[in-house]
Amino acid sequence: MCPAAAPPEGPGADTQPITRAPAQPEPGFAAGPRGRRRSGLAVVILFGLAAIGAVAFFLLRSGNTATPGSQQGTTSTEAPARSAFAFKVGRVRAVNLSRRSVKKQSAEAADAIAQRLSVFYDRAFADPASWKNGVPADTWNVFAAPVRATAKHDANSFTPATTGVNLASFEVTKSVLRMTISFDTSAHPQAAFVTVLFRGTGQLVGGEKVQVENTATFLFRPASGTWFIAGYPDAKTTLEAGNGSVGTGASVSPSAGSSP
Repeated sequence: MCPAAAPPEGPGADTQPITRAPAQPEPGFAAGPRGRRRSGLAVVILFGLAAIGAVAFFLLRSGNTATPGSQQGTTSTEAPARSAFAFKVGRVRAVNLSRRSVKKQSAEAADAIAQRLSVFYDRAFADPASWKNGVPADTWNVFAAPVRATAKHDANSFTPATTGVNLASFEVTKSVLRMTISFDTSAHPQAAFVTVLFRGTGQLVGGEKVQVENTATFLFRPASGTWFIAGYPDAKTTLEAGNGSVGTGASVSPSAGSSP
C-alpha cells in the first residue's frame, strides 16, 4: 500500500483560492443598512410606547389625587327650593237641574276651584315670604270685587301672616277640600259651595312649636271663565302655642247680584 502523495510545493504547483462561507451576524445585531433601519424603527417605537405610558400614568395619578379643599367638599348656603302647596280634590257633588250629564263639567269646575284655592293657601300659609313681608297684594284677587276689601280687612281669618306670630317654618299636615257645584237647566255651572279644612305644624323664630288650623266655607261663582269667591259664610284661623291659643273668625255673605 503506497502512502498518500504530498501536495506539490514550489514553483509550478497548482494553487486554488480558498472559499470561506460568509460570516453570520451575531444574534442581536442587524447586518447591513436594511437591518440598521429596522433596528432604529424598533427603538423609536419603544420610546413612543414609553412616553404614552408615562403620560397615562401621570393623568391617572393626577385624577385620583384630591386636593385638601376637594376632600372637604363645598357647602351650599342656599336653601332647597320650596314646593308649592296644592289641594287635592276630595268629594265633589253636583246639583244638576238639566237632563244632561255634568260629570265632565263638575270635574273641570272642581279642578279650577282647587287651583285657585291652592294658590291662595300657599301664599297665605305655606310661603315663608308671606310670614316676613306679608301676603302679596294680588293674593286677594281670588275674591270677587264686592267682597275683596272686606276679605282684606278679615285677613286674620285667612292667614297667620298678620296675627303677629313670627313663624320660622311650617309644614302642612292635613288638607281637605269638599265641593257642591250647582248647574242650571242648560248644564252650565252657576255656583259652588266649598268647605276647607287646613292644618299645619309650625315653629316660631324662638324655637317654640305652634299648631295652625283654618276652617272655611266659601261660595264661588264663575265670571268670564274664572271662579271667584263671592262670599264666605264662615272662616277661622287658630294658632295654638305653649302660651295658649290665638284665633280669629269672620263671615261675609254675598250681596244680591254681586259679581267679580
